[in-house]
Amino acid sequence: MFTRQASLGGDPMDSHLVRRFGYRGAALLMLGATWVLFSGSILIRPTEARPWVFHELIPIPIRAVMWITVGLVAIGYGLRGAEKDDTVGMVALMVMPLERFVSFAVSWIAYLATSAAHHFSPDVKVIGYEEGGYSALVWLLIVTLLRLVAGWPNPRRVLAVSSGDADV
Repeated sequence: MFTRQASLGGDPMDSHLVRRFGYRGAALLMLGATWVLFSGSILIRPTEARPWVFHELIPIPIRAVMWITVGLVAIGYGLRGAEKDDTVGMVALMVMPLERFVSFAVSWIAYLATSAAHHFSPDVKVIGYEEGGYSALVWLLIVTLLRLVAGWPNPRRVLAVSSGDADV
């Protein structure tokens, strides 16, 4: 006989958020809120633009509004519920992390290429961001995780099971 064992966090289906909005909807709500909050860090702690990191050339208030906008789009699609198509919300979540991934990757590739050229010809000026590869990898992992979440199926409505059927 198989018995249902509770994990440390309990059954995720017991979450009101998941029951109401589905796995994807809950993820849209939480990540959309995270993106909105992340915009605050851009406003509160702005960074100096690093060489060839293109997204940092966008004015800070505009970058913050971009994060808020995609976050609110994700929240809006998450609130629609598990039965509704949420593709737009999932795509919205990926926009800003993709922007950062591409920006850091281009900067790092520019650094690698010009560093190699400088090695052979010292007249070549090294451009780009030396640590862009690390940042690009972090944002690529975030985009990959978002893509994984976008592929989650939403749970079907589960019928209540009587206590006599507990050892199914």
